[in-house]
Formats: sequence, C-alpha cells, structure tokens
Amino acid sequence: MIPPGAKTAFAESADCNDHARIWDALDKVLAKHPDIVLLHGGTAKVAPFKRNDQLLQTLPIGVIVFPGSGITGNLADKARILGIPVWRFDGGGG
Repeated sequence: MIPPGAKTAFAESADCNDHARIWDALDKVLAKHPDIVLLHGGTAKVAPFKRNDQLLQTLPIGVIVFPGSGITGNLADKARILGIPVWRFDGGGG
C-alpha cells in the first residue's frame, strides 16, 4: 500500500524536536526527489527492531536519521549493510 515514488525512511527519537532542521533535511531530499514518499515507523507501540526491518524491506533510496536511541542507530546500521545511503543529522550537520 505504498504509493510509487522515491521511498525515503525517516527516524528520530521523541526527544528530537528541532523542527527547523527536520524540515530543512526533508526539503533537501524533496529538492532532489520531488516524488518522495516518506516512510516513518510511527510510535513505540510497534516492536521497534521489527519496524526497522519492515522499513528497510521497502528498499528506500535513503534513510534520514536524526538523534535518537539505539533503535534509530540500528536502522542506520542495517541500512548501511544493505547499501542504502544514510543521511545522519547529529549535532551540527547532515
């Protein structure tokens, strides 16, 4: 039930609330991929590592990662292993 387009996974922790940086990152991806389909795992009610695997099974063109927990790091690590680009936005840049 995923629409066609450039699937891009997005992950962050609930503590990450730097809205300006989040919108900036999304705008940069949108500029390169106007047909972006943003994939997000939702809330912690879903088994988080299973959610990560499900996100990566869609073979996104990239994963946007903001500061988060080990679960967010797990998503980034698994994406790299699969050869999926990871755009990390920790601290001062992307």
